[in-house]
Amino acid sequence: MSANNNGRNDDNRNRAAGIRGPSSALSSFLREHGIRVENRSRQQMIERRRLRREQSVNETSQRQTDANTTTPTDSAAEHDTTESSSTTAQSSSTGAVESILYTPAASGRRTRSSQARAIIDAATSSNSKTKKKRPSKNFSDDDQDDDNSDDEFIDPQPSSSCPRASSARIRVMFCSRCRGRFVRNNSDPTEETMCADCLSGKEPASARKPTKKRIPGAQSGNKVAWFMHGVKPTAVNVTSLQDICINVITDHIDDVEALGDISFINMDKIAKIICRNRQLTNHTARLFMQPHIRELCLYDCTNVDVTGLKNIAHFCPNLRTLRLYYCGRMTDDVIKLYGNRLQHLTSLTVSGCHLVTEKEWINFFNTVGERLHTFSLRHSNRFHKSGFKALVENCNKLQHLRLSRIVTLSNDWLDILSESGINALETLELSWPSAEPDRKYVLTPDHLNKVLARTGGSLNELILRGCTDMTDELLVDGILPHCNQLQKLTLEDCPEITSNAFQTLFSDEWKLQPTLIDRQSVTGLQNISVARCLNFDDDALTALLQHSGKALTRLDIHSVEKLTVSALEAIAGEVDDTDESYVTGGAGSGNDQYKRRKIDSTNAKNANAPSSVCKSLVYLDASFVRAMDDYVLTKLIRSCSKLKHVKVWGCHQVTDVVKVPSLLIVEGREFV
Repeated sequence: MSANNNGRNDDNRNRAAGIRGPSSALSSFLREHGIRVENRSRQQMIERRRLRREQSVNETSQRQTDANTTTPTDSAAEHDTTESSSTTAQSSSTGAVESILYTPAASGRRTRSSQARAIIDAATSSNSKTKKKRPSKNFSDDDQDDDNSDDEFIDPQPSSSCPRASSARIRVMFCSRCRGRFVRNNSDPTEETMCADCLSGKEPASARKPTKKRIPGAQSGNKVAWFMHGVKPTAVNVTSLQDICINVITDHIDDVEALGDISFINMDKIAKIICRNRQLTNHTARLFMQPHIRELCLYDCTNVDVTGLKNIAHFCPNLRTLRLYYCGRMTDDVIKLYGNRLQHLTSLTVSGCHLVTEKEWINFFNTVGERLHTFSLRHSNRFHKSGFKALVENCNKLQHLRLSRIVTLSNDWLDILSESGINALETLELSWPSAEPDRKYVLTPDHLNKVLARTGGSLNELILRGCTDMTDELLVDGILPHCNQLQKLTLEDCPEITSNAFQTLFSDEWKLQPTLIDRQSVTGLQNISVARCLNFDDDALTALLQHSGKALTRLDIHSVEKLTVSALEAIAGEVDDTDESYVTGGAGSGNDQYKRRKIDSTNAKNANAPSSVCKSLVYLDASFVRAMDDYVLTKLIRSCSKLKHVKVWGCHQVTDVVKVPSLLIVEGREFV
């Protein structure tokens, strides 16, 4: 008794102190906003029990009264009246209890078809014969009549504004003989459950000698760092002697006293592997510092302190290009030493230098002056407008400018750039400005168009990532009239740009300068990324392929959900002969063979279809594009002979049925 009393006292004290137990994030959110959602099933159950008790009490008292005062006929009539009134009260009270958050749309409710109902009824009857569910002791038969009904919880049809997955064209089936997986088109009328190899009489796959499946491009361990792409040969079976020596050096890097005379390419490979393993320290960084080198790149300076960063200026006085990533320990003294000692420095790339103040940035730009041609800064909170103004005023021969994750980047910076003496920019990157809801720093197209009007004629690369305020005005009034030498265009996460603007840009009005690819003169963009541009659709992709299909080497359409199968197949230079996805071989053919027809200038029915294959395409990122499937991937592999890397993350219709060449990396397949 004392223990129980103590427990009650503790509970009372907790309630008085406002202490609650653990709760979910949703419960906390609803409680903070004053929203109370009742448990509908429990509330209905309690309400039904209360109504039944009231009904039984009323019936008992009514029978006792009728036995003394009324006839049996009158008693029956009053009993019917009581039941009807109680039923009405029950329905009204139940409707009042329901929360508006659970009220289904009457017009959007789906009903099962007769065939689906028959299947469900058959399954239910078969289960009821073998195993019956025992009713709970706490509930009567009336409680179980409608609590488990599935019709009350059928989801409404999805809205037209919500993205919906495209209907699958294939079915993944299992062979009844070899138990292997094979793919069949949904339009195939046959019901054969054997794969093509078993039908042709070949040896079943299960009887063959099992071999270890090698996944092209697969990496063991954690996610590959961005700077490690291309370091190790992932699609080549035999590792070269050079790579073996590099791996031995990196495994014993702490015991190496000097690397000796090694080329910059191999030195860079060693630096990447060491940085990936987080082994770059003051000691190992010293191995890459030589008096004669002109370029130095360290990809992870997390464990390099101020002394190690200063050693770069002491031991590498002839540096012209310096790239340092994750250098969070860099201070004002380090950047000041670089400006004074590195007299030949023309390119500086720094990432994560949060300790360098704006005053020291201004002094650095005043020191280096016109000899600085490339400046790239990422992840810095102390670089403000005054520092940027010192950059454009003192370094008026700047050719490459990259700014990313600068929280104070705004239209004022663009006005300073447009009014400066810089008119020969070749690369301009403005990525991921401040994305706070009530931010005061924004980038709008009207200010950027002023910059393009001044420097657009010399731009080769324009990179805009995360600029959510960019609209059609940028493409129509900025890029189209001023940028005629672009080779790389990146418009990632710009949801306000519409398909009509893309079609206007990729038209005959945009005259680009021809470039050389494989000793052939081609016209168009070589690298384009429209990842997460939600309004980019089939018409926009078709216009892009018409304009730059021959010159395109890299294409990124990550998370562009409006693309369909026909648009993806247009990358391979193929379209459908009819409106359907597949056409049969003819009425007299013995078996239905699905064929495709290459497009040329004489038999193309679709006037908007591209006239040639993207033969120069090397890289394609089609992740989370729902229309990507095995058929599209097969046609891309067959038509785009130079394709080396394809990403299909989130494409659930891509299986392991497609035979991938040994030199092609397909990344993100679910079934391998």
